[in-house]
Amino acid sequence: MKEISERFWTYLNSSTNLTMTNTVTVANSGGIWVDDYADMVRKIATLAFWNPQWLLFFRGQKEDHKAGHSSSLLPAIFRNLGDDDKQDKLKQRFESLTHAENLLVQHYRFGGARGIQRHDILRWAILQHYQIHPTPLLDVTYSPRVACSFSEIKTADRSTYVYVLGMPQISGSVSVSSEHEIQNIRLLSVCPPEALRPHFQEGHLIGDYPTLSYAERSKIDLPEVDFYRRLVCKFRLRPSGRNRFQTISDKFLLPGSRKDKVRGMAEKIKKELAEKTPANVSN
Repeated sequence: MKEISERFWTYLNSSTNLTMTNTVTVANSGGIWVDDYADMVRKIATLAFWNPQWLLFFRGQKEDHKAGHSSSLLPAIFRNLGDDDKQDKLKQRFESLTHAENLLVQHYRFGGARGIQRHDILRWAILQHYQIHPTPLLDVTYSPRVACSFSEIKTADRSTYVYVLGMPQISGSVSVSSEHEIQNIRLLSVCPPEALRPHFQEGHLIGDYPTLSYAERSKIDLPEVDFYRRLVCKFRLRPSGRNRFQTISDKFLLPGSRKDKVRGMAEKIKKELAEKTPANVSN
């Protein structure tokens, strides 16, 4: 994907005022502290107003994972490759992903089966969102509250993080920007109604575009698929011991297989994959 090339308005570190800067500076920063959900929403409203060219998406994490001094937001299939035998490991992961895709097609008994059979991006969406197998896609949400919940700030004894990503405007269930080399999958539109999880999470998946074969991907440097390149702001949530960030209960964010039939299917596929999944492949 292409990095946001122009400078934009954001919050940095301890400053309460907006600063004109770029993605690299935001990724290298410690993050702007926020004390509660209302504080964060006010800042998001300001970011959206002063950066109207982007649609803002959010991702919550317990830790600020780094590549060097910079935050790293790599899709799961590209993480933890190490320094040795990267290409062999990546090849192994994509071969395992293909096996997971085949199992999904075999087990899928819901609406939209033809699309699942024909389009890898739709197969990846379900495999990634239900944590069946890592893919080249990254989970994000349109809801700051959901992002706070996934950062686990409610039970944290130290700060957690919510990342704000500036994305091209979307239209339809799968939006593609050839200009920015990004695709955005709206899970509410591509998952069947039996899949409750994406509806509670207001989930989207983002990835680079066009979708490349393994041979083509093996030639790409990892920073090219790292979504720090779209990072507009980094919020650092201050723990308080109380639910100041209005987090959502896991029973709603992650409904069980009795209510979410797609989760039941996902659990069956994961069991079949367990014996064949290489040790270096993890969600």
